[in-house]
Amino acid sequence: MKKANTILNTIGIIGLYIFVTTMPFSPALSEVGFEMGLVAIIVKALINKHIYLHPKVYNFTLAFFLILVGITIPFSMDPILSIKKFGIVRWLVFPYILLNLELNLKTSKRLLFLLLLVSGLFSVFVILQHLLGRTIFPYKFDVYQTVDFASKDISDRIALRFGQYYAILFVFVVVLVYFNKQLMSILLGFISTLLSIATTYFAYARSGAAGIWSSMVTFGLLKAKPIFYSVVILTAIGLIFVYMCPHTEISELFYSTIHPTKKTGIRYGSNIARIHMIYNTEYILKQHPLVGTGFNCYGKWTTIHQPQDKGWERTFSDPLEFLATTGIIGFLGFIIFYIGIFYVLFKAKDAISNSVLAAFIVFASGGIFEPMFFNTVLLRAIMFLVGIALLHQQLSNQNLN
Repeated sequence: MKKANTILNTIGIIGLYIFVTTMPFSPALSEVGFEMGLVAIIVKALINKHIYLHPKVYNFTLAFFLILVGITIPFSMDPILSIKKFGIVRWLVFPYILLNLELNLKTSKRLLFLLLLVSGLFSVFVILQHLLGRTIFPYKFDVYQTVDFASKDISDRIALRFGQYYAILFVFVVVLVYFNKQLMSILLGFISTLLSIATTYFAYARSGAAGIWSSMVTFGLLKAKPIFYSVVILTAIGLIFVYMCPHTEISELFYSTIHPTKKTGIRYGSNIARIHMIYNTEYILKQHPLVGTGFNCYGKWTTIHQPQDKGWERTFSDPLEFLATTGIIGFLGFIIFYIGIFYVLFKAKDAISNSVLAAFIVFASGGIFEPMFFNTVLLRAIMFLVGIALLHQQLSNQNLN
């Protein structure tokens, strides 16, 4: 049995290395790595008839989320579709994979370092491709050109998902360097600069920018006052810049956010679509307040009831999506699960947990403006980081005992 456990641990850890070395440029390969780890711990659990669990708060809130959202599926307008799409929740078990593969601190730090290194190098590639305006090296996903669905035009910004991904990692790195200045601070500082460039300008990701700002303000107030004061100063400088230079692209993005219905705004079409989704959600809740349309069935509902909105598969916001598709029941589970993650990260005092907490705030607050939870690249990234933080907490407790 011991030999079998060793073999399974090795297979799972190889899968984790595949996962971190293919993030974010190959979702397919990173998923293969994840599945290797998942299969390894399932087989281990069957052999040993035992599985290691994280703190009770995380276990209970995750179970609560799965049960409440699962309850709504039989009432879905398309239960088969809801069941198929419900597979996204497998990423929520990522923390259990890391724990049950019996990783030590050294291996977990190597995985984290490799993830940051690969992401930093990939950000260089993305930025160069953007600046040159052409594909340097062909691969499956189009980085340079994306479609603005509101206007059906080709946009020259970096794909939105990269802006959101790098927003999460940027805040993680900044806080990690702040709390642990001896942990590869020069390299991480260099990477954070690259992430900052990719996030704050080339992607034009309002959700990423809002997430960064919300995280730095919230985390700064709770844990690190110097970060809070720095953000306040930078915010004041930014507002002065917007006021003094109102016709720059960044300024126009800002104005289109605070004046969403202004027809001359550069995000007018996108803003109107979002407002329309709020009205649709309100209508859905009047008809099905407890269970909504069914998990991931917003697109199907619009096809039938709002054919002019055909093509929008989900709403623009994670909370709004859960309200529309799982009603009050599923939304309650979603909120409780997020509170559970926040709690287990907030109560810890180590650098990793603090950094992941800051990253999670980006994920949660950015998800108010864009579907972060339903973007598998973002969900798998944040759950990997949460898993690393929980693993470090468990290992630290064992050392203290």
